[in-house]
Amino acid sequence: MTLANIIADIFSLNDRDKESILDYLTRHFSASTSQQGSLIDELRERKFSHGFHLLSVC
Repeated sequence: MTLANIIADIFSLNDRDKESILDYLTRHFSASTSQQGSLIDELRERKFSHGFHLLSVC
């Protein structure tokens, strides 16, 4: 089975079944809140690792 076959099969489903698939994929493949928090913390650490500096406006 190819991805094109899977997509074609999904388009042939009724709306309720499409919603079920979307719900399943969202639950199993979305970053959890704790993962998102960790990612945000890591990005902040990288951004401000050399300190916080205000930019002067000319």
